[in-house]
Amino acid sequence: MNILFEDNNLLIIDKPAGISVHHGVGEDSGTLVDWFIDAYLKVKLLDWPDATRPGIIHRIDKDTSGLLLLAKNPKTLEEFQNKFQNHEIKKTYLTLVLGPIKPEKGEIITKISRSNRDFRLKRTSIFNMDESAKTAISHYQLLNNYMLKSSVLCLLSVSIDTGRTHQIRTQMQYKGWPIIGDEQYNNKISKRISNELNLHRQFLHAHNLKFNYNNKDVEFTSELPSELFQIIDQLKN
Repeated sequence: MNILFEDNNLLIIDKPAGISVHHGVGEDSGTLVDWFIDAYLKVKLLDWPDATRPGIIHRIDKDTSGLLLLAKNPKTLEEFQNKFQNHEIKKTYLTLVLGPIKPEKGEIITKISRSNRDFRLKRTSIFNMDESAKTAISHYQLLNNYMLKSSVLCLLSVSIDTGRTHQIRTQMQYKGWPIIGDEQYNNKISKRISNELNLHRQFLHAHNLKFNYNNKDVEFTSELPSELFQIIDQLKN
């Protein structure tokens, strides 16, 4: 695991795609939690609120890559979970979606709830009120357009005010801009393009984190991993 920052309380890692953050549906080994416990044996002895998820401040999907914060003790866990709840951490992603995108910059506000068709794994973005649905807020900015035959693909920067499960993926699908490579939230065109590009993980990367730590404003950046950079390079040519 690539560690970008470490002190006595906090870890910032660059998670590759293909690794789940913690045990879940069909995942009972090889997770980030397993790595954390093996690498830092003492953390297992601490009094965590959830013993199955020691250190987990926030999550990103298994097939999403990029920056992730881990707490090395329960006090830091509580501190950073409060930072997230109080919107004191700015989290920005890079994603490639099916375009065109209009307007080029905007805010997406929806409700997100579990999908009636796939209750265990899928979410859906909706505008109508649902008692189980939670508000999700994202801000996007178009960075570049690429042509692939007759289709427009758009590289976006997306920052999130909320951290709902599958938030960016469901909102992009709802807007008609499904993420390329996403095998769960797609349409016929994005699925065909994903196959043409031989991309079978969502093009979604946790690129940047900004927050205040020890009374200093800090910022961490993770560039696109090689498999996603190669897609952009391919589209440029």
